[in-house]
Amino acid sequence: MDLDKVIAEYIDENADLPVELVIGQPSTHGTSFAYLMRSLQKYTNYRDGRQKRTFSFDIQAKCPSWLEATNTLNRIADLMNRVRSSQLKSQNGSFEFSKASMKQPPSFIANVTDNLDVVTGEKISGDNVFCVYDVSFEVEAIINR
Repeated sequence: MDLDKVIAEYIDENADLPVELVIGQPSTHGTSFAYLMRSLQKYTNYRDGRQKRTFSFDIQAKCPSWLEATNTLNRIADLMNRVRSSQLKSQNGSFEFSKASMKQPPSFIANVTDNLDVVTGEKISGDNVFCVYDVSFEVEAIINR
């Protein structure tokens, strides 16, 4: 199933992010946006073998300013609240998108010091403090069997 990949690509292409959205944990120096999807235990089985499922996904923003983090996450929330099934299509026929809704607005997670250059591993002069914010959504989709 390619639901997580399709949603990540849609957000990347339409939310005007300062950096590429990565699936999984952020592991880069500087500003980063990471996306993680989990299956919830909300589902309905249909007689034809398909299943309506609800998935939870979180987007984590690590930015030098809280305003940049919250503004970007709010822009993603607005984008996902307006997305239609015709805009999110499975590339392998594994799902049909139904809807998305924000479950938790952007919230502060932590301040982190990011002072290692990811390429060289050498310290960068000065402390680079970033704030980490998170937003949570639920996505409903019909899973084709």
